[in-house]
Formats: sequence, structure tokens, C-alpha cells
Amino acid sequence: MTRIDTSNWKDFRIGDLFVVLNGSGITKKEIYEHSGELPAIQSGKENNGCIGFIDENYCRSRNYKISDGMCLTVARSGSSGFVAFQSEKCVVGDSAKILQPKFLANRERLLFLRVMLLVNMSKYAYDDKVTYENYVNDSIKLPVVPEGNPDWNYIELYIRDVEEKLTDRIVLLGKENSQHKTNSNSWGVFRIGDLFHIVKGTRLTKANMIPGDINFIGASSINNGITAQIGNKEHIHPANTITVTYNGSVGQAFYQPQPFWASDDVNVLYPKFDLTPTIAMFFLPVIRQVGKRYAFIDKWELETMEKDEILLPTKNGHPDWKYMNNYIEKISKKVNNKNSLILKFLN
Repeated sequence: MTRIDTSNWKDFRIGDLFVVLNGSGITKKEIYEHSGELPAIQSGKENNGCIGFIDENYCRSRNYKISDGMCLTVARSGSSGFVAFQSEKCVVGDSAKILQPKFLANRERLLFLRVMLLVNMSKYAYDDKVTYENYVNDSIKLPVVPEGNPDWNYIELYIRDVEEKLTDRIVLLGKENSQHKTNSNSWGVFRIGDLFHIVKGTRLTKANMIPGDINFIGASSINNGITAQIGNKEHIHPANTITVTYNGSVGQAFYQPQPFWASDDVNVLYPKFDLTPTIAMFFLPVIRQVGKRYAFIDKWELETMEKDEILLPTKNGHPDWKYMNNYIEKISKKVNNKNSLILKFLN
């Protein structure tokens, strides 16, 4: 699927595809005072719009709007028109709206429609808030079957095709890794402790958290490890480091582009080399692969992590940073091309 022919696509009114619902007035103060496991969604582009996690029972007691998931959310203000896919139950704040499907929804259909809706994002400037009236009457183009209904089969196959190609690239990386295990001229074995200075995170209970905008990294396998946002500043780690959970979701590795507080379930890897975001992306799956050795109850202790070894491409006996950077850039370019393919040929 190299080019999309949209000449036979049809315009569909958003209000005919979705029930558009208002969110609820959730404050950051409430999230800190009533923290829990329910994602709170607002208008931001980062972290899928999630600004924290709140107690579900508290939200229900306040009659806040809770979605059962499998829906889209659209930023009403701020990043006006930005659309996020919500696969799980969440509560949505008043700076966003819920797009509840009128059709039989699944992951592939919603991901495709999310891209179509993002085409319209340019219509909403920062000060042109998304209102109910202007959004339900807006339209998006979709492929259709002869009867004029959306071609859901095509939509699902397209998304699966994109994801399969991405998976193939990841598998290829693993195969290349495996093929070079016995070739010391191209791939080499390196102790994690020789590449990184590892620092254990610091315990901070929910009761002692204060409101703020600093990311708190916990033992989570989602949301880049972010489980809360805090104002505590006593034990902040710098940006451009990698966090690895040694307890809970053992081995989950994330690149942190902003300063953060790491919980005592997390080890922070300070690079002993010039780490870039692209090189960090190369390290993450490699570290996660090693982390699979440790079951939930086995904890990946700091001392063990320092001694554990990873395989990396080499040049003259040293890690081949250029190869890693180029490899990730190549994959990213292909993924971005796929993600923007629909946008490119709609005009």
C-alpha cells in the first residue's frame, strides 16, 4: 500500500459518526488529593492527553464524565482540535470533549478516524476553541463501499498493514542482533554499568506529594512510566537519562526528555557517553530484552543491572553510535511516512 486513491472517498459529518460529549471540571488539585488509577484526560498533546491518575470512586461521587474507553477525545482549548485514542476507561476534563462512536468501534477503526480528524486540526487556532456546533458539523473523508457506508474492512486492513510493517522492522532488529552475536567484528558485549552510572530512585508516598508539573516516574509499563505529576524538588534527576523499573513492571525502560523524580521502584541510568534521543530509542528495546529474565518477584537490583550485559553494534571495538542513530532515524522516517500517508494525499 504505497499510495492512497481518495478520489472515490466520501465526506461524513462528524456528528453522524460520533456522539460529542462534554468533559468534567477536573482540577490538578483534585488529582493530587484523590489520586488513583483512572487516567484523567485533558487537552494536552503529550501522554495521550493524560495529566494524571485519579480515584474512580471519587469521580463517580462527583458525577464526573467517565468513558468506558474505546473512544476518541478532542482538545476543546489549548491544543484545539488535537485528537487522542482512549483504549481504556478514563475520566475526561472540561478542556476536552469525548467522541463516542455511533458505529461498532474497534481499535483499528478509531486509529484510522483519529488520523482523519487530525486533518481538520489546522482549522482550530489556539484561540478558536472547539465548540459542539462547529465540531459536529465538520466533516472527514472516508473510503466507502458501493452502498455509500464507510468501508470498515479497508480501514481495518490498512491499519493492520501499517502495524505489521512496523513489527517487521522490530523483528528485523532482533534478527540482526541474533545474527551478530557470534561476530565480534560488528556486535559486541557491553556491561550496562560500563555504559551508564546507575542511581536508585527515591521513595515518595502519595501523602507527601505536592501539586506541580514535574513528572513522577513509577513502576509502570505505560505512559512513559509517568504515574503522577508533583511539585516536590528534593530528588530531581536531569533530562536525557533512561529510567528502568527494577520492581513491579520489571525491565520497562523509558527515555526521559524532561527532569523528573524517580520512585524507589526505578533505577535511573546516567549515560557515560553523549546520549541523544535517537540513540536512547535504540537502547530501550535492548534493555527491555535483558529485563525479561527477571520475573515480577525477582526484582532487577541495581548491582545486578550494573553487571548485566547487552549486545550493541560496534566499530573498532566501541559502540557504533552512528549506526544506532542512523538505524533509528531510518525506522522513524518509515513510520512517520506511513502515519502521514493519508494526510499527504487528501489534498
